[in-house]
Amino acid sequence: DDWKERVAVEGAKLALQAYDGGFNQEEPLLQLKLLLENRQRVDEDTFEQLSRKHKNEDYDIEGKRVLLRLDLDVELSPVEYEQTEALSESGIKSPRSKAGDDASVAEDKIIKPRTIIDTTKLDACIETLKFCVDHLAGIIIIAASLGDPTGESRPENSLRPIADFFREKLEHNVVFEEERIELDDLEQRMEEGTYPENCILFLENLFFHPHEFGGLHTNSKGQLVRSALEDRIQFGGYLSSLCDAYINDSVDQTLTELASVVHINVDYRMMGSNLCNEVSSFVNIFKEPRRPLVLIIGGFDHLNQLLLAYSMLDLADHIILVGEVALAYVVHHYGVKYSKVAFPSTVQYMIRQLAEKSEENE
Repeated sequence: DDWKERVAVEGAKLALQAYDGGFNQEEPLLQLKLLLENRQRVDEDTFEQLSRKHKNEDYDIEGKRVLLRLDLDVELSPVEYEQTEALSESGIKSPRSKAGDDASVAEDKIIKPRTIIDTTKLDACIETLKFCVDHLAGIIIIAASLGDPTGESRPENSLRPIADFFREKLEHNVVFEEERIELDDLEQRMEEGTYPENCILFLENLFFHPHEFGGLHTNSKGQLVRSALEDRIQFGGYLSSLCDAYINDSVDQTLTELASVVHINVDYRMMGSNLCNEVSSFVNIFKEPRRPLVLIIGGFDHLNQLLLAYSMLDLADHIILVGEVALAYVVHHYGVKYSKVAFPSTVQYMIRQLAEKSEENE
């Protein structure tokens, strides 16, 4: 109640400031101050709840259709094209230009099969995949993304090489759904028994769907628009309709707003082995950390990284800032002249708070 009252009071002050033209500048800083003053303290009970999240072995998945969200964003070999022949105006065959030689190269170029450079992420998925196979899941549906979000089909970012990898590694029936078909059509195929029982059904790259990540797409009126929240929720609903149970084993995408992570609504939702291990390691850092505990923070998201450093000051023995976030700290705390980037008031405020708390801890 005190928190709600404070927000109401500060909100009224903020509304008065809008008449002076200071609304846009003051609002983010006010939100940040409120966040720091009222942030939730994470206690041991919180971590106990986190460690009790459902694991894949908590439910019987025999005969059920399981949607398995995996992190398959691995490095592939460079894109190369098959050298095909085309008829010139005189009817004589001539080789097509190599990729990059001509900006107007034909769209029907054939991409050479790409190979996987590093299989580390794929090898880590084997345990959860074998669990689903060994426990006789009806159909195991693999949902994953590769490369940059495009919102349209890009053959060079196809998941086919990865599907072939698992087919060979698991020696199991792996069906690759090559086309970016609409998911309601896919549901109909499943109801018609198109796919064999206990098979692994590999969906094509989810980043080909704009509603997976909120990308641009052409609407019914032919206008280029960005996917709204309702579109992403609907896309998540389509994915949910394909399965009876959902297993998230994608560590890197868990804290994103992807529809295949956030908007899945089924009765049985579980963590795969990779995510279980990640959560267990995270819990142990706060409950029984091994000393010395050193936190290395970098990246372009200055404010969130500084908030993380601020929150961890009481726990970590040392915090090392690197990259862009270190640059911001050096510029504003030590007064180093650097004119290329102007950091917002929220970042400057957070740097002052971090420096003061660090000095107190010393």
